[in-house]
Amino acid sequence: MLPAVSSWPKNFRLIPRLENDPRVIAFVQTVPGKLALLAVFGLALSILGSAWQLKLALITCITFVPQARRLLVTIGTLLLTDFFWFNRGALALAAGRSPAGFSRASEFFWIILPFVFLCAGLMWLSATYKNSLVGRRPLLVLMGIGSALLLVACYAPLFGFARFAVWAFLDTFCLYVWYLAYSMSDCATPQGDRLLSQAGTFHPFWGSTSVPIPKGARHWRTIEARSPEDLAVTMVKGVKLIAWCLLLSRVQGYYVLLVHQKLAIPAPSQCIQAFQAGQPLGWARNWLSWPDDLLQQLMEISIWGHTFIATCRMAGFRALRNTYAPLSSRTIAEYWNRYYFYFKELLVDMFFYPTFIRCFKRYPKLRIAFATFVAASLGNTLFHLTRTLHTAISFSLLTTILSFRNYFFYSVLLALGIALSQVRPRKPLGSRGWFRERVVAPACVLGFYCFLHVFEITSPGPGLRYLLFLLKGK
Repeated sequence: MLPAVSSWPKNFRLIPRLENDPRVIAFVQTVPGKLALLAVFGLALSILGSAWQLKLALITCITFVPQARRLLVTIGTLLLTDFFWFNRGALALAAGRSPAGFSRASEFFWIILPFVFLCAGLMWLSATYKNSLVGRRPLLVLMGIGSALLLVACYAPLFGFARFAVWAFLDTFCLYVWYLAYSMSDCATPQGDRLLSQAGTFHPFWGSTSVPIPKGARHWRTIEARSPEDLAVTMVKGVKLIAWCLLLSRVQGYYVLLVHQKLAIPAPSQCIQAFQAGQPLGWARNWLSWPDDLLQQLMEISIWGHTFIATCRMAGFRALRNTYAPLSSRTIAEYWNRYYFYFKELLVDMFFYPTFIRCFKRYPKLRIAFATFVAASLGNTLFHLTRTLHTAISFSLLTTILSFRNYFFYSVLLALGIALSQVRPRKPLGSRGWFRERVVAPACVLGFYCFLHVFEITSPGPGLRYLLFLLKGK
């Protein structure tokens, strides 16, 4: 009995591994089992998500008609997509008209429909001319199209609705550019999906951000459930994940109540503002604000990411979690991989691999470090820049680009940390003892990201002075 008792803390799980129980999996494959699973998931989704009735209806149809999964995903995506989700109000006002001055019909005809034709045309070109530039380097082609659209939007003599339409088209293009890059790449392969199936991967109905979650049709085919047992295991994991998500959302509520209302820990932006005003807050409050903010970000990204992935699993796709135990990370690179998995995958697919294939082939460590640096600095900055290009309508293109100087500095520091973490020799797991592996190493990693977060909020000069204040205490 002693070995069982001693292994209890290690083997204990708040939510048991139900997917490993043959009786549970057998029950879930029956009609009552499927209905019970859908009922539990629907209850949790109604608390956490929006449009839960339609999502639950789609998942129910997919559960009982798995042969039509991809078609149903596409239908659900089209039903739940807000085709007018570009920054309508700000763009319309900058164009000299109120948002109510433009009809949805004209917006659909001149913005949405041309964008659909552009996507279909690019995917057709990739499928037809697989060895062309469009098929081999889709991201390069898309960046060229985006740059041309940006120049037209900024410098063409356009007024009124024409100006609004060009900027809205550019905004829509930027919101979908990474989805389109994955789809064009998939269309260029012999097993690539058809256009209708590709449409389902563009912000699928379970939810996503500018980052495809999960990534692209090619990846979807590898994680799709192929048998009733496989589907049952995947759905059980989906219910477990949304149950964990529900628990985490409650923990977040109590955490915010304790930290901000009871303990009055300030936000990092408040600490920096007070420091720059010459009236810094207490040294302990400054120190506590940074890990507090990082923990809140972790809980937020975990909650919405788990909700997306849980719904994706219920639809029959064995997708990995977007965020998985980042606080247990022993290296900077491991934390980056665990924090926002699909964003990391996007940077790897779009920037790391193309750089890794072409540069420093004779120097393995330099090859990895340089490819990592390009992905985590240039790729990271470019991704975030495309999300804010629409602000150039109110300012100027140069002002918008220069506003990313601070973020680029932050990205460079992040890239250096990840690259050094990857090429640095690592001791075998367990060789440093439990305390150093489980406590000291994760604490050092968390400290690095806390210090790095300073430069995500403020510019390098004030950030360095603030860090000196934190370290010296005065």
